[in-house]
Amino acid sequence: MSSLGLTPFKSALAFEIFANVVSLPSLLLNPDSALSLLVANPAQITPATRSLTQWFGGVVAFVTVPLILSWSEPKSPNDAQAGFRRARPILLWGPGRLF
Repeated sequence: MSSLGLTPFKSALAFEIFANVVSLPSLLLNPDSALSLLVANPAQITPATRSLTQWFGGVVAFVTVPLILSWSEPKSPNDAQAGFRRARPILLWGPGRLF
């Protein structure tokens, strides 16, 4: 990805945003399709696992929004928010990985 002019951090951020956005429809709207990749037998998919999968999709959507907002670059080198913009995705990835 360095050939695209992205730093390694921006490449990881782009991959994370892409993976989250691609997985959201199946997690929120059709959890059976996401769960079928994880279980051996469709009988193991219970209403509780469907509900938990949808809750997990909501958490993924909640974490994705700040990641998208952190993509922008600081407007000037003296921007007071520059450090916060760089730290925001790192701070949000940690709690997002706990789920």
